[in-house]
Amino acid sequence: MATELAARRAERDKILAGGFSMAQVDQMLDLLEGYVRDFPSKQWVLCHGDLSLKHIFVTADGQDGAAVRVSGIIDFGDWQSGTPVHDLAVLRVREPRLDLQPLLAGYGAPADRTYRRQLDLHTLTIALGSLAFCVDELDQPGIQRSRDQIRALVADLDAQCR
Repeated sequence: MATELAARRAERDKILAGGFSMAQVDQMLDLLEGYVRDFPSKQWVLCHGDLSLKHIFVTADGQDGAAVRVSGIIDFGDWQSGTPVHDLAVLRVREPRLDLQPLLAGYGAPADRTYRRQLDLHTLTIALGSLAFCVDELDQPGIQRSRDQIRALVADLDAQCR
């Protein structure tokens, strides 16, 4: 995560170009410094790397098809070692309209505030990287989507501190 923090620092100008003020960028980098300090990676796991809905197969169980479960995940071409929250954070950035609560329950994630803070901070790291990429590509819809998501994440993180 220290490497990711360094990458976000190096992308400061791109984050500014994505619609944030210097004070907002400093606030986000401070949040990420806290992430590196407060959530050291003690357990590395195999992460998909670029998880999105197109990589997930689901199966409807039962006659009414109401119970849906993940039956497979494909395309591990971008696999990497990482923290257990990494793939959830990537999925949140790639699929921002997903309802988080059922996703967390299905993933077996802890329901406590500490886990949610870790996930939100990791998602912020990924979202800032996505914003920098969209700025490089001059992808205006991507910049707007990333900016909106980052603002919501920072607001949630601020609310968690109160």
